Amino acid sequence: MSLLISIIAFILILAILVVVHEFGHFIVAKKSGIRVDEFGFGFPPRAKKLFTKNGTDFTLNWIPFGGFVKIFGENGEEGAGQNDSFVSKKKRTQAAVLIAGPLFNFLFAWLILAVMFMVGSPTLYDESYGDKMKNVSVSVVEVFPDSPADQAEIFVGDTITSLTYPNGTEISISEPADLSSAFEGKGVQEVVLEVERKNEVFEITLSPAYGLYEGQENPALGIALDKVGTLRLPPHEAIWRGLQRTWNLSVSTADFLIDLVKGLVTGDKSQTGSITGPIGIVPVVGNAIEVGFSFVVVITALISINLAIINLLPFPALDGGRLLFILIETIKGSPINPKTSSWINSAGFLILIGLMVLVTVRDIIQLF
Repeated sequence: MSLLISIIAFILILAILVVVHEFGHFIVAKKSGIRVDEFGFGFPPRAKKLFTKNGTDFTLNWIPFGGFVKIFGENGEEGAGQNDSFVSKKKRTQAAVLIAGPLFNFLFAWLILAVMFMVGSPTLYDESYGDKMKNVSVSVVEVFPDSPADQAEIFVGDTITSLTYPNGTEISISEPADLSSAFEGKGVQEVVLEVERKNEVFEITLSPAYGLYEGQENPALGIALDKVGTLRLPPHEAIWRGLQRTWNLSVSTADFLIDLVKGLVTGDKSQTGSITGPIGIVPVVGNAIEVGFSFVVVITALISINLAIINLLPFPALDGGRLLFILIETIKGSPINPKTSSWINSAGFLILIGLMVLVTVRDIIQLF
């Protein structure tokens, strides 16, 4: 997968997810009687006004990283006393408009995961689905960086069918544990793996190694295996399964962010070292495209969920920060000074941009 194709695919995914997010704000604002002056595809400068509908200009902009909506009175400096402005609406309506963006990202993740299960998706083997699991095989679910498997270009999604020792003895791999047990008491010796990838079968020669993980007693290749099959479900089960997967991804993302915040506070580099930005996600998207459609769907759903959760954080310039302002105004019984809120949001935006630049620079260094 070329880097250019990976970059284009990532930009397309990100653009779709941001437009979904902004459409959530847009539709709830319109339904609430709030004027929306512009719905932009991409970010300014403006390239072209596409059309105007119900008082909203739909525009095409030059920077293709998503989109935006311009809601009348959202910044608090305009629209006071006008019925169609954001600030004139009740606090619960304002909160609904702000929550709608992240909510639509959650709903979009649920939708595409449910569709994935309807059309059929490679997934970890689950005995509870019985004969609904088709084409079950032992596949690679993780490759450890700089391991023998990584250096031999074994990828997530590859199916391992057999292992052959130097003396010609061949072992069939029918369970995940078969590969690890094949190295017990054998020491380091070159082996041949029979690998199936996209209906193509070929052999890879490599040697296991020690020191790949803590407590390792036997040599290993640096891959994790699991039984994977194609699961195709009827619509009602696919919708439920998609909801379960969305919930599980949301919980794991929230746990990661909590650990990340703890790492930032305590200075624990083991937590903060896993931060990545757009450039760092590009190779992940490229690998997902190589493996197959279902992996692209899961990556897209995961990015959508990340976008939702991050936007709900109570930080200035994010939806969560604006929700915090609404809560403060509700408690104090009066609005925050528009100039103060505008200054805080601008400062928060600059901090976010600064962090993104730092993370992007690190991603570029690691990429090249």
